[in-house]
Amino acid sequence: MKYIKEFNNYNRMNENSSEIFYKKVENDLHEILDFIQKYYSNLNYNDLIITLTKECDQIYNFIETDFPRGLQNIPDPVKLYRILKVNNIKDIRKGNLGKHYIGDINIINDEFLTSIGISTYDYHILYIVEITTPLLNIDVYRTIYSKFEFPKEYEYTINDVKNIEIVNITKFEKENEIH
Repeated sequence: MKYIKEFNNYNRMNENSSEIFYKKVENDLHEILDFIQKYYSNLNYNDLIITLTKECDQIYNFIETDFPRGLQNIPDPVKLYRILKVNNIKDIRKGNLGKHYIGDINIINDEFLTSIGISTYDYHILYIVEITTPLLNIDVYRTIYSKFEFPKEYEYTINDVKNIEIVNITKFEKENEIH
């Protein structure tokens, strides 16, 4: 498939966590593309080709786009953000924040919050948790799969919730929302 061949031609960094990460992207990309093909196997041939092309283009664009909207040039360690809906900052379970994060708080708006199941009426109980984690703690397969399943969320999934460092926790303010 042309996407895999083009991806294989990417310039690689020195042998370090970044190169290991991008090898993982390459390996997991094969699995994701196989999954997508099976997912749409009930379509007739022409619809299948059109749909696979669209889905592959979307995933390929995510892979070649720079962080925080894609997988290229992700720093190590990487800074990520999680939106939490809790009544009080004391209710945040710092030992188990969850696995789903975003790389850019500027994508937080009404549409994004609705897509992750948060009502605009809940702004007063939203907190943004800023963390850092090693690049290799990103679950590449789940991150690419999430892009396929939820294309507007720009989500990064981490492997180990214990392998993070909390940098900051702030209350979400409506005026911080980017339109």
